[in-house]
Amino acid sequence: MITKIRHLLLLSIASITPIQSCFSAPLTYNEVAPILLGRCVMCHVPGGLMGDPPENYRLDTYAETVSRVNRARVVPGNALASELYRRIIGHSQPRMPFNGPPFLTDNEISRVAQWINDGARDATGNVAPDVTNARIRLHGHLTKRWTLDRLALEKHSGTRIKKSPQPGSYVRVLARIGAKGEIIMDRIESK
Repeated sequence: MITKIRHLLLLSIASITPIQSCFSAPLTYNEVAPILLGRCVMCHVPGGLMGDPPENYRLDTYAETVSRVNRARVVPGNALASELYRRIIGHSQPRMPFNGPPFLTDNEISRVAQWINDGARDATGNVAPDVTNARIRLHGHLTKRWTLDRLALEKHSGTRIKKSPQPGSYVRVLARIGAKGEIIMDRIESK
């Protein structure tokens, strides 16, 4: 019970406020690679436990982790908009790693969040390539109209709304990243 309460508190804090840096310098891929390689690569690599990587998302190299082929799963500067982070904290289902529990520790989750918020830097400290106009897919709960787990979503005249999503609904959002980092919804659907 205490573990569940601690986890819910962590999710609440992570959802309400941006992850604050508890590390002195911006994190680089070198600080998160051991987490990804130790907990994720067993499946997210060609010939992994599930055969091909789930959804063709590889996590065995920096380039694959931040790739925007098909869609961006890491949004540099915004962990809450990053599918990778949302999966490891359980906002998106299924929670990862798939063989959990145990899931990542609070420290591992904080490191991944901070790495993303620091710009998803490579091993030498260079910020990840710009993801403006990249497609993203997010899952989670609407906490209020056009807010996904405290992440603001922008609706536009062409946004397709399916199955009447309401606050409290678990939804799938297909969106793209705007020039100012905004999440522009193209489709939202209750699941």
